[in-house]
Amino acid sequence: MPDLIKAETLGLESLGGDGYLLKLSVPREDQALPLPGQFAMLRPTNASIQVFLGRPLSYFDAIPMGNGYVEEHFYLKVVGQGTRALADLNIGAPVEYLGPFGGGFSVPDGRAWLGGGGVGIAPMHHLVAESARRGVDRSRYRLFYGGRRK
Repeated sequence: MPDLIKAETLGLESLGGDGYLLKLSVPREDQALPLPGQFAMLRPTNASIQVFLGRPLSYFDAIPMGNGYVEEHFYLKVVGQGTRALADLNIGAPVEYLGPFGGGFSVPDGRAWLGGGGVGIAPMHHLVAESARRGVDRSRYRLFYGGRRK
C-alpha cells in the first residue's frame, strides 16, 4: 500500500461550471509516474470545514519536475463538501495524498479507440499526454467523448 504523504498545491484552474484542474507538487524520490487510469486519494488538511476522508481523483497528467518531485494534475468536479474544500485550496496549501491506486493501463503504440465522459475524460487526457512524452504518434488515437445536458 502506498504511503501517506504531504503534497503541496501548485494551482487550481476553473474549467467552467463545477470543474477544476487541481495541480499538486508530490515528493517522489524515484520520480516514478502514475499510470494512466490510476487514481489517488486527496484530502485537504487546512480546509475551513473538516474533511475526514480523502476523495478519489483520477490523474489528468503527471509531469516529472526533476528535483525529487512530480507535478500531478487532477480533474475535479465539485459534488459535495469534500470536493468543494479541494476546489477552494490556495497555492501552497497542504494536501494529504495517498496513491497511486488501481492497475492503470499501458500506453498503446498502435491504433486505439478511447472513450470517456465527464470526469472520466481525465485518464484519457493522461494517456494522450504520456503518449506524447514517449514519442507515440497520437494521430492513431480516436477519442469518443460523452456528456449530458442539464
